[in-house]
Amino acid sequence: MKDIVDRFRRYFVHVGVMSFAIDMLMLTPVFFMLAVFDKVITSRSNETLIVLGLIALYAVAVMSLLDSLRTRLLSRFGATLRQDLAPRMLTLNLQTTQQPENAKHALEDVSVLERFLTGSGIKAFFEAPWIPIMVGLLYLFHPVLAATAMVLMTLLIILTVLEERLTANHREKATDANRRAAYFGNFARQNIQSVSALGMQTAVTERWSRYNDEYLDHEGRANRISATIEGLAKFVRVSGQMLGLVVGAWLLLNSQDVTPGVMVASLLLMGRTLGPMDHVINNWKGFVGARRAYARLKGLIDDMEAHRLPVVDLPRPLGQLTIERAQLWAGPAQRMLGAVNLKLQAGESMGVIGPSGSGKSTLARLIVGLVKPTQGHVRLDGAEVSQWAQSELGRYVGYLPQDVVLFPGTIAENIARLQDPVVHNDAIIAAAKKARIHTMILAFPKGYETEVGEGGSRLSGGQRQLVGLARALFGSPSLVVMDEPNASLDSAAEQALMEIIRNLRISRVTVVIIAHKPSIIRDLDKLLVLRDGDQVMFGNTADVMRNMQQPANGTQPAIGDESRGPKRIGTDDKNDNGAAQA
Repeated sequence: MKDIVDRFRRYFVHVGVMSFAIDMLMLTPVFFMLAVFDKVITSRSNETLIVLGLIALYAVAVMSLLDSLRTRLLSRFGATLRQDLAPRMLTLNLQTTQQPENAKHALEDVSVLERFLTGSGIKAFFEAPWIPIMVGLLYLFHPVLAATAMVLMTLLIILTVLEERLTANHREKATDANRRAAYFGNFARQNIQSVSALGMQTAVTERWSRYNDEYLDHEGRANRISATIEGLAKFVRVSGQMLGLVVGAWLLLNSQDVTPGVMVASLLLMGRTLGPMDHVINNWKGFVGARRAYARLKGLIDDMEAHRLPVVDLPRPLGQLTIERAQLWAGPAQRMLGAVNLKLQAGESMGVIGPSGSGKSTLARLIVGLVKPTQGHVRLDGAEVSQWAQSELGRYVGYLPQDVVLFPGTIAENIARLQDPVVHNDAIIAAAKKARIHTMILAFPKGYETEVGEGGSRLSGGQRQLVGLARALFGSPSLVVMDEPNASLDSAAEQALMEIIRNLRISRVTVVIIAHKPSIIRDLDKLLVLRDGDQVMFGNTADVMRNMQQPANGTQPAIGDESRGPKRIGTDDKNDNGAAQA
């Protein structure tokens, strides 16, 4: 975060210089009134009045121009800040599924910080340093005027600190509750079909209302406290101006050093003294929000920099996959994957089977670099997967997740992974042909320009699966990982999928298939069996399948049967704790 602050320091310097000039020119009415009452009226000179009026008008015009330039500069600053920070935060969200909770709201924090730095809040804080100067000018008029301003300023500072102390906890809880409500509402909208089909509308609304009520409760309490304090601050400011007039008039009646011009000028100057503090109080809520957003963003960026691994430009991998005692823990007592050991040569294929919840999809995410193992290593051509830049690794890896979600756009854009379809036209068609969907796409009225809708809603489940497969094969990857690729396919499409896998093996592409159906993995080179996160078997497919067909009770367990799991090769049947590999 320090590099960002250093980069934008010049903006603050320019805004500070402009604010100094603007605040100095804001004193024009004060000195104009002082000159009119003490010079023009006593001399009764029309020429002096005209000259002073023109000078004051010129000063106000320059002030207005500078204020416009300051606003434009702040707007540019906000846009530049957003261009710098927002992509970083989005990249952080897209890099991995393992991320801090604050990362989910990082883009929102960027918006909060941008709004404060480009709005009236930052201007109020640039006005605050002028308060001592205003008090000094009042002291030059008369020490009693300065003392009056100091008393009023002290009251406003006490009110500002009081508001911070009384509303901070409520503001923080309100922000958290509002984010939970927004997240839950978005999640419900994304799953509208399940909500409607299962009659969950009332339950979803009640759950969202609880979050929303919590937000309204804390926000309402904070707003009531702020409204009360802001009302008191306004009373102090307005009554303070009148008090300044009363003190000026009293000094005029009882002191020879105070003139009518001083009395009127002190009234205006008292308002200029109390105004900045009033602006600070009114913008305090935005300042607190921006301060917290900055702290969260700083924590995310500093943590990202601290854990950044050295990334080097590596050559295109051949596809050799090595997993060395890789484990993944979601928490101290929640193991998602035990020690997995395996090695695939470039061009070899492997099936991964096991009951639901055995860690198959978790292993797939480890292989493609979506998550980093808690212990152990996942290597591609001998290099740790984390050493690859994610954007570079994605060029050489094809991944078909269990639940295929397409991006809003055309079929061509989705196959090209949102790259320019015109530039990658040949690669798009090649990937579609590899996935055996070229003819299917041409059958659509708009062909490759067919809009898929949000999440691919305009396509059937099988069509989404096939477009996702073409996306995985785009760019001729060296390693392809498919998680339940036949989940939404009919028998004909499944036969085509098996032919696709055979072609990939012929092309020396390393293939990993997560499957429940044995038909799709029988012809693969290797087979890995997982159960409860443990590696139960790994070896040649024929050997593993033969061993699975020899249960103690003489019956053949079905793949994915949790009640009759496969035997562990090389382990005692009575010992279920260790994991062995062939």
